[in-house]
Amino acid sequence: MGYENSKWALAQLRFLVGEGAGAAKVLIMAMSESANNKDPQWFGQEYELFESCGLADRSARRGIELLKVAGLISREQKGNQYAATIYHLHPDTTLSEPARVAVTNKSEPARIASETANSASETARMDMEYREEQSSNSLIPSSSSTPESETANSGLEIPEWFEILAKDKRWPEFSETEREQFVKAIESASKHEDLTAEAILAIEWLGTKEGQKKKRLKAFWMNWVKRPPFASSTNGSKPDRRLPTNDEYVKAAALDAERVRSVSG
Repeated sequence: MGYENSKWALAQLRFLVGEGAGAAKVLIMAMSESANNKDPQWFGQEYELFESCGLADRSARRGIELLKVAGLISREQKGNQYAATIYHLHPDTTLSEPARVAVTNKSEPARIASETANSASETARMDMEYREEQSSNSLIPSSSSTPESETANSGLEIPEWFEILAKDKRWPEFSETEREQFVKAIESASKHEDLTAEAILAIEWLGTKEGQKKKRLKAFWMNWVKRPPFASSTNGSKPDRRLPTNDEYVKAAALDAERVRSVSG
């Protein structure tokens, strides 16, 4: 395994910003951890890499695109059911300024305009869990309140963050109408620009010992997105609302690689 590759990838994380940045950071760490120092490359089935990183296909491909635009990786071979996909890592590339995928839709909200945020002072917990859950339930409309005409015009595209959270077995079943109402309630209440990146962090936390105690994931997710960015708990009993540190990215990538080896072995 390439320690030098991981060290190089770690130094590039803060320059990956905008669309697909959350997925790109997880992917480059996972790929670099399994790459050899002398010939740094990753090969295998892409869907296995995406699943091991807890990423939906669309989210992961945006992350791959950002890594290619940044010059950190290039694809030698596109895989299929008979051949592996091969990506070359480029440790000779060192980023010195933010890298992002160009925005083609000029009318898109500037949710990807913010660059790497400066550290912010920690804030105390907003409320006890019970009060948070009660307040979040009041923001989620009941399916019975939706007019039939609105149901007839349904067809809202399922967002990436919803697909990511749905990988957890505790995630509740939704009818199409309930899902659309919940998505609108989340997007209205959210204090975060990139819900996909937040969903990746939430899934990671739900896999911890403390996170496995959670039962009502719908209320949990509402509470999560209502918390201001970078606000963290004071006693470690609540999800950490800051961005992961570089060490945490490395640890997560190592755990993912170990899980892949245990399954393939």
